[in-house]
Amino acid sequence: MSTGPESPEAAAARARERLHEEIERIRSGLDEMLAEQGGDPSHGRLDRLEERLFRLEGRLDQVEQDRRHAEWRIYTNIERQLDDILREMRALGDRLSQ
Repeated sequence: MSTGPESPEAAAARARERLHEEIERIRSGLDEMLAEQGGDPSHGRLDRLEERLFRLEGRLDQVEQDRRHAEWRIYTNIERQLDDILREMRALGDRLSQ
C-alpha cells in the first residue's frame, strides 16, 4: 500500500540520518585504524580526515538551517498572497453588495 510521495522534511531527515550513520561508521573505522597503528606518524593524516568530517557536519547543519529558512519564507509568502487575495475578494464582494 503506497502512501504517496514522501514529504521534503521526511526525505531530508532520512537522508540526514543516513549521512550521520555513514559519518559515524567512518569515525569508527578511523578509531580502529588509530588503535591498530598505536601512534604511527600517519596519525596526523587521520586527524585531518576527522577534521574534514567535523566540517562536513557543520555544512550539513548550515544546509538544514538554510532549508528551514527557505521553507519558512515560501510559506510566509504564500500566506501573504492568500491574505491579499482574500482581502481583494472581500472588497469585491462589498462593492457587489452595494
